[in-house]
Amino acid sequence: MLFAMFQRERHYRASEERWRDLSRTARSAVVFARFEHTSPGLPIQLTIPETSVLDREWILVCDAPDHPGCVAAWERPGPPQDGDGSRRFETLWSVDPRVVRDAARLCARLAEQFRPGVCADIAPLLQPTPPPSSPQAAQAAATLDRMLEYICAAVEPDLPS
Repeated sequence: MLFAMFQRERHYRASEERWRDLSRTARSAVVFARFEHTSPGLPIQLTIPETSVLDREWILVCDAPDHPGCVAAWERPGPPQDGDGSRRFETLWSVDPRVVRDAARLCARLAEQFRPGVCADIAPLLQPTPPPSSPQAAQAAATLDRMLEYICAAVEPDLPS
């Protein structure tokens, strides 16, 4: 099951072809953005209301038994200095199946608020929490965490770890 939040329609449109491809093999795929025009078919496109606090959120969730992962980010206030490339986000990510399942459940609930009945096929999200990651996956995630901390410290040394 795939969920993504793009903030603005133009950000989704830039990757729309890829999302249509991903949707073909997913049990379900839902994208959120401040759409002016939605398209029929997959992925399901849901419009974020203009007054929503989700206006600064960026989310990607893949709840799959073999490749679970999620990234959630909040855009820092203030205008970008040099266009989209200078936008700054506070980001959390996980490949822990339990964290991913929780994120997917939250996205499904949000989708239901925007369009009741849209996530009719969420039975997998109602199943017991998936087993934890393998020791190898947990070790790989820990290594990636450390690498990201090093990169962040090099890019923005004044931020706390």
